[in-house]
Amino acid sequence: MPVIVQESSSGQILMLGFSNEGALKTTLETGMATFWSRSRNELWTKGKTSGDALLVDRILTDCDQDTLLYLVTMAGKGACHTGEKSCFNYEIGVQSGEIQKATAPLDTWSRTFREEEQMMQEKTPEEIASSSTAFGIFGDLNKALRKFGEEAVEVSTAFAGKALREDISENDILGEVADLLYRLQILLVRFNIPWGSVEGKIKTRRSWIIRKGEITPQ
Repeated sequence: MPVIVQESSSGQILMLGFSNEGALKTTLETGMATFWSRSRNELWTKGKTSGDALLVDRILTDCDQDTLLYLVTMAGKGACHTGEKSCFNYEIGVQSGEIQKATAPLDTWSRTFREEEQMMQEKTPEEIASSSTAFGIFGDLNKALRKFGEEAVEVSTAFAGKALREDISENDILGEVADLLYRLQILLVRFNIPWGSVEGKIKTRRSWIIRKGEITPQ
């Protein structure tokens, strides 16, 4: 049975392996992604020798129950035997049909934002009194904008405070940034602007090169 391996945090596809009853049983018992080697005719656990283990968070199967999906957390640097994070590093041109090294990052940092977006889209006007999220989406627009502005000021203040004194921690800054992004998402949902459109706009402003395994924006 084929096994698709996907990183839980980013949604990036890491590799494709194969499983059988013994491999699945070992995976369930150990929590480490284990596969069946068709060439060696034996079980193998990813990372057992290299240290680049894949810790299984969830196991899904399709409607026909003939394919598995492992959602994993990487314990090492790469899932591919080449040392790359993902085995899927080459791109076939949709128009040219040519195969070449992928020239843009394959993983995404916005999966969490998209899940948050879906939650916000499920809010209703009836929840305004009990949910600040619903209020931001359906309530007074000026208040929603003012709240976003307040969060932006707090982020700036946190960074300024970090530069001037040591009692502002990284965790303090992360909290303020998370609050700002949350309020930004509320406004995006309110005006029916998908998070994917924001990501697409960012991508149009960047070109990427890959040098010595590092992806660098230009």
